[in-house]
Amino acid sequence: MTFTSEQAITKTFRLSRRLTVEMTVGPAGFACEWSPDVPSSLSRKEERRYVAARNEMLAKLAEMLGGDVAVVDLEEDGSLSEPRLIEKK
Repeated sequence: MTFTSEQAITKTFRLSRRLTVEMTVGPAGFACEWSPDVPSSLSRKEERRYVAARNEMLAKLAEMLGGDVAVVDLEEDGSLSEPRLIEKK
């Protein structure tokens, strides 16, 4: 996904000693860059931190777009979670 610097907001979050994620939001949507690589799984602590970071950035996206953003997660068993709204601040 391509974002222009004038439109996008990027922030890096440290989820643990082993893992960081850089999130970018803009009019084109949401993107993540993981370091060192996309993890195959997250610890409970990493997952809590990831969800908090994601919600923070999606709230910024909702503000940019002028409306709420819906989030659906893929569960471990392959099912989809109930949609959750991230409200515009």
